[in-house]
Amino acid sequence: MQEWVLAAAICGGCPVILTFNLRHFKNDNLQDHGIVAMHPDDYLVTLFEIEPSQVISVLGEIAGRRRMETEDVLIRYGAVIPKFSSRVHSHLSE
Repeated sequence: MQEWVLAAAICGGCPVILTFNLRHFKNDNLQDHGIVAMHPDDYLVTLFEIEPSQVISVLGEIAGRRRMETEDVLIRYGAVIPKFSSRVHSHLSE
């Protein structure tokens, strides 16, 4: 585990550590501190399920700044956060 990240989360009162490297942050080690580790893909899917219109709005802003379509942003994100990209793309296709 990367103790400095855990220490920062504890000091900052953060309930979640977002990391692509979950193997360094076992939830068994984090439970005593009321912290969980989540992959960004899972976290973003959770955010989308809670507030889909807000997430789509932010994606639209990102796309606008990049002069892209929202769907194209999702395609690019799909390489790193595939569950999130797929979930939002499915929602937009409904």
